[in-house]
Amino acid sequence: VSLSGNQGSVFLKERPKPFVSCLMDLPLEKNFQTTGEAPTRSLKTDEVLEILEGPRQDVRDAVSRARVKTLKDSLTGWVTLSSGGQVQAQAGQQRFWECMTGVAITDGPNIKVCKVLRKLEVGEVVRLLEGPEIDKDTGVTRLKALCIQDNLEGWVTTLGNAGTVYAEEKTDIYSVVCEALPLQKAFIDLSTGTLRMLQKDEAFEVLEGPKEFQPEPAERMKGRAVADGQVGWVTVTNKRVKRWYPSYICKQSCVMQDTLNTVSAGPSNTVRRVEEGELLEVLDGPQEDKAASLLRIKAKARKDQAVGWITLKGNQGTVFLTQWSRKDEEQLKQKQRSLQEGLGKDA
Repeated sequence: VSLSGNQGSVFLKERPKPFVSCLMDLPLEKNFQTTGEAPTRSLKTDEVLEILEGPRQDVRDAVSRARVKTLKDSLTGWVTLSSGGQVQAQAGQQRFWECMTGVAITDGPNIKVCKVLRKLEVGEVVRLLEGPEIDKDTGVTRLKALCIQDNLEGWVTTLGNAGTVYAEEKTDIYSVVCEALPLQKAFIDLSTGTLRMLQKDEAFEVLEGPKEFQPEPAERMKGRAVADGQVGWVTVTNKRVKRWYPSYICKQSCVMQDTLNTVSAGPSNTVRRVEEGELLEVLDGPQEDKAASLLRIKAKARKDQAVGWITLKGNQGTVFLTQWSRKDEEQLKQKQRSLQEGLGKDA
């Protein structure tokens, strides 16, 4: 491609690398299409991505969704059971029993010599490992099971020799069959509001659905995280990301330090205080101070060229620095020109 013609016509102009800043926590995913795999990692609010490709549209297949409750920690949310012919969770993969009456779980099958590990509560669900089998000496039905809540293994009586039902098989329990499956807050939104990732073989109970749903096409962008160089895809909207510029303005007085790590920093690491309204140029970052779970930038103060690390937002939500764009810069210059013109007239 020609940059310019021999008559002086300019065809292409050099532009700075495009970056975006995350407006919320976002999954950085390995593939262009959302597959239900665990993300490469989660991007934090205010993290910055260098745009490598896109945005381009991802036309998604119809999905089957259900509102569920996890057996492990009783979280409720929405999951995708199948998408584009690919099954991500289904019933019948494993067998489960629900405790109907308080009953002991023991370390062995023989109830005469076994040791009680703990008591199962009514409504607690266990996954079958062996059995069920009838004890010839006592006539009770026993099975070996795994407790979903705490991964305790042991033997449980499901049916007493007098007909008392201690546990019944549940046939409506689903298990995750893909590597990981996001549990999400809303039925419609497939790319935000993830409560946590359900791991392969994790079990849940369906509370509502399944329901068919045709997702809207999504705009996907490939990017490289500035913090650690990880590359992946994110779904982009104006509520999820915004254009990023390497300039910030101080919104609340804070400390500039000569180290990224705030936990080990002492008074000798303080460069100076940064006051409200100061403008700063980014030299590095945002980077994560992992020990403190804080995003920080290495910046140069416009006022005196002082250089150091500054926190963007505190752990309690206090915002110290916000983006300062070219538009903000032009508005500031316009105000300064107007002020100077006003002073000239007064003179």
